[in-house]
Order: sequence, then structure tokens, then C-alpha cells
Amino acid sequence: MQLSYALQRDDNIYRLPSGIDSSVFGIDAARKADTVSRASVELRLDKALGRQRALVNASVEHNSYRNNPNLDHPSGNLRASWRWVVGNLWDGDASFRRQRFLSGFADIRTTQKNLVDQETAGLSARHRFHPRWNASGSLEDSRRRNSQANLQHLDLHTFATTVGVNYVTPADNTAGLRLRLTHGEYPNRTAAGPALRTLDYDERELSGVVDVRLSGRSSLDARLGFTERRNRQATGRDYSGVTARGRYHWRPTGKIEINTSMYREIRTWENITTSYILATGIEFGPTWALSDKVRLLAGLNYETRRFLGDPGAAPVPADQRVDHVALARIGSVYTPHRNVALEISYEQGRRSSNVTFQDFDYRAFLVS
Repeated sequence: MQLSYALQRDDNIYRLPSGIDSSVFGIDAARKADTVSRASVELRLDKALGRQRALVNASVEHNSYRNNPNLDHPSGNLRASWRWVVGNLWDGDASFRRQRFLSGFADIRTTQKNLVDQETAGLSARHRFHPRWNASGSLEDSRRRNSQANLQHLDLHTFATTVGVNYVTPADNTAGLRLRLTHGEYPNRTAAGPALRTLDYDERELSGVVDVRLSGRSSLDARLGFTERRNRQATGRDYSGVTARGRYHWRPTGKIEINTSMYREIRTWENITTSYILATGIEFGPTWALSDKVRLLAGLNYETRRFLGDPGAAPVPADQRVDHVALARIGSVYTPHRNVALEISYEQGRRSSNVTFQDFDYRAFLVS
């Protein structure tokens, strides 16, 4: 069992535009910044039953807002999985996850508390048909529901099927091909209103994947492929193009780790008129262990988001919404005992956009 308590100070809790009086959005200036306290308890189970393994992770959290008590809410996470093995050639995983969390305010201008419930059930299997080759497949059903009635048109149901084949080298590096098919639908939308014209979609991604240990201090896992997304009711916002993600892990010394990621990918987005974005970005995250008890953490992120899923916008790139998001964070973790950890961190973020009132910046300070 793990108990935790955190205090976070955020100077722009509703992600309001920079340089605009908050009263324009119906928010008193005293409520723009807030201190949030979070108390949580987490339970974990890891039980081996012969060659099978059962894992359960459950947590609940109470979130209290000093200046915005209307946002007080419980949140939680439950994940259960059964890692199964049959003979020497078959293995896989059956899993279920349920999450509850408060939706963000960056893209939905509201002061209402909207709790999101997301449930995902999955089943995967892998077959080693050769000492160096294996084939895999998975099914995943995901449902996302919003508590606020005026946001339930954002509810989303997706079903994904993935199949792949991989080659494993004697050094345990892998390379392979993967095909992922996803069907998504918004069950509470209709084609009646112009703001709700993006409905069901089908997405197909064919990609090559590698996971390689380059040396004793570095590794690379990457995916490069081609993605097609077809919107059944709004074909003018279909997408086809290259998508990719790569992560390079480097440990130059025994105390320093550096993770660097670059990506270009289609991402489902929660917005009234936009169902997806094309996101390209880079992430940089070093960690430095000053001692056995003290670690320094840092992170830099930069991302460009192109809102391609808006069927109401003209198909001219200059008329599409484009956001640029930058994020920097630094922190330290002190572990005086193996069962006790103290953390302090500072985060600063900024978003610029070619759409009015979509720019904002914020600063957040956390102690836990």
C-alpha cells in the first residue's frame, strides 16, 4: 500500500488567454490561480500462479481546490491484467483498465467540472513459430464518457485490431512489421449541426518497428509507418501520410540518464469541431542521481499541433488552426528511506496559436 499527499500551486488553472481580463470569461481574478491538494492511496498486487501472473493496481485520489471548490472531485485508476503462458510457444495478456479524471480546460472554455470515465479492455497473444520469429495480435476496446451533458457529444468509442511479425536477433534486438486498424465513433453526435459534422472514422497504420540495444549504455526503439484516416461523414478532412516515433535512451555514466524522443503522429483530440490533430514534437528528459537518495529531474518538450480534423475549416493549410506548445520542468526527488519519497518540482508552459483567445501560459509549483 502507498499513501501520498501533494500540494500544487497553478497560476492559471483554467488556461485563460494571456493578457485578457479573466472576467471576460466569467471568472473572478481571485479564481484564476489556485492551490490544489491531492491525497491518494494506492494498492498493488503481483501474484505468480505457476507460470501465470496476476497483477492489480488500484488507486483513489481526492482533489481539493482552495479557490475553486466547484472543481473538487475524486479520481482514480484501476488496472488488472492476467499474463498467461501456454506451453513454450504461446503467451499473452488479458487486461482491463478504468480511469476517472477531470478533463482539461485548455481547449474547452468552461468553468464546469467535467469528469471523464475511460474504460479499456484488451487481449493480446504471441506465438513463437521459429526460434528467431514470432507473430502477435491484439484486440482493444476503449470507451470514453463525459459527465457534463453539454460535453457528451465528445464521448468516444474505439475498437482496434493489431497484428504483427517480428524477428529477434541472438542479441535480443527485434525488428518487424505491424498493422493496426482502428474504428472510432462518437455515439452522441448527429449530422444535424455544423459543429458536429465529424462522426465515425476508420484509421489504418502500417509501420516498421525496431527495438535495438546499440551498446551497453544506449538503446533505440522506433516506429516508422504510413497512416490513413478516413472520416465517413467528412471526407474533406481525411488524412494520409507518414507517421513515426523514436526514443533514444543513453546512460553516459552510472548516475546520468538521458531520454530523447521525436514523433509525428495522428492523435484523437477532444474538441467541439476537431476530432484529431497531427502532432510533431520532441521531448528531452535527463535524470541525474546526485547520490543514492537524491535525484535531479528535468524535461523539455516542444510540439506543433495541426488541427486537421475540423470539417468546417477550409482545406487551405493557412486557414487551419496551428498551435505551438512549449513545456519546461525541473525537480528533485529525495528518498530518505526505501518506503519514503519527497518531491519538489517547477513547471512552466506556453501555447501560441493562430486562433484568437487560444494563447496561454502558466506556471505550476508542486510539493509531494
